[in-house]
Amino acid sequence: MLYSYAYFYLFNRDIKPDNLLLDASGHVHLTDFNIAVRFDPARPLKSIAGSMAYMAPEMLMKQGYTNSIDYWSLGVVFYELIFGKRPFRGKNNDMLTMSIVNEEGYFPSNAEAVLSGQCLDVMKGVRTKLVSYS
Repeated sequence: MLYSYAYFYLFNRDIKPDNLLLDASGHVHLTDFNIAVRFDPARPLKSIAGSMAYMAPEMLMKQGYTNSIDYWSLGVVFYELIFGKRPFRGKNNDMLTMSIVNEEGYFPSNAEAVLSGQCLDVMKGVRTKLVSYS
């Protein structure tokens, strides 16, 4: 699925647990493409869309983004599924935005005991910030 997703220059912009469904065989299906868009890799988008807690810093900063934002959101979903909470917090949207943009996010102290090294590397990789904020 990720191959066709990238091949057609399409991204969802609202990956979150509510939009992931399991079928009877245990396969995950991505749903809710209401705000999905096709894009030109040479012209990054700057609009904000989706669920705040899963938005990538690139989107929140309106500095331009491509399909990398969906990988970020997927990393936040992985984190939430494994640890039962999101990596970034805020009492309101402004504080949540500041947390996502400025903080590294953290892993619980037992993360290395709970996760394999490979899983931890993947989770850290998909949550890499792809823009600089100077």
